[in-house]
Amino acid sequence: MKIFRNTLASELFWVLLVVFFGLLAARTLIQPGYFNMHDDLQMMRQLEMEKCFRDGQIPCRWVPDMGYGFGFPLFNFYPPLPYLIGQGIRLLGFSFVDTVKTLFILSFVVSGLSMYFLAKEFFGRLGGLLSAVFYVWAPYHAVDVFVRGAMNEAYAFIFFPLILWTSYKLITSDSPPTGGQVTSWIVGLALAWAGLLTSHNLMALIFAPVFSGWCFLFLWREKKWNRIPHLIISGTLAFGLAAFFTLPAVLEQQLVQVNTLVVGYYEYIAHFVSLNQLLI
Repeated sequence: MKIFRNTLASELFWVLLVVFFGLLAARTLIQPGYFNMHDDLQMMRQLEMEKCFRDGQIPCRWVPDMGYGFGFPLFNFYPPLPYLIGQGIRLLGFSFVDTVKTLFILSFVVSGLSMYFLAKEFFGRLGGLLSAVFYVWAPYHAVDVFVRGAMNEAYAFIFFPLILWTSYKLITSDSPPTGGQVTSWIVGLALAWAGLLTSHNLMALIFAPVFSGWCFLFLWREKKWNRIPHLIISGTLAFGLAAFFTLPAVLEQQLVQVNTLVVGYYEYIAHFVSLNQLLI
């Protein structure tokens, strides 16, 4: 992936600025100790992922301790990417608490970098920096991490700009359809989509129409309809990379109680605000 290494090297000063602002946003996570959040099962999930690795269950599907001690098909339906990264952090000797905090810090920093490279294409380096700062410091981003403790949604923030950037570069690249740059962007887009699918599968469904509209806009503007096969190839690669998770999650839904996810408190329609609440 020489093209990505060269891009990063040429942007080193601006990249370091984005990293600085990302670390600044996550500064309270650098302090020692536990921090309160709604989803306080993050350490438990990381422990269960580690037990899967110790048992040789790779990819992890059934965790041994949940479900009142009977076990639970957690990572059959709960996207595993953040906890796979966390397992690498665990190998460095970090505690479970520090591993979770490091994962959240990375979500701030890397999402800022992905937004920088996207926005730079349209607004230049300074515009890219400002966009990255506003993206990282958005109130909802802070709520996701510091209040909700929504690890997977925090990681989805990384891949939204990355998908838009790599697809834009794939469509607008001046290289021949079989050129090396086009191949690099095909792979980059596939990795970005695979990352989103294994970080937050519901967000992938919500984001898909936005992505489709984005691609159509630039295909139409650039008159590069010959890039459609490349987008299809990239999507096929992404699905293949994420198939270890997405296929069981789709094909085995009838084995679990998925209907409880959209009733009662979890019925999404009940959480829409009225115009009076929104505006007044």
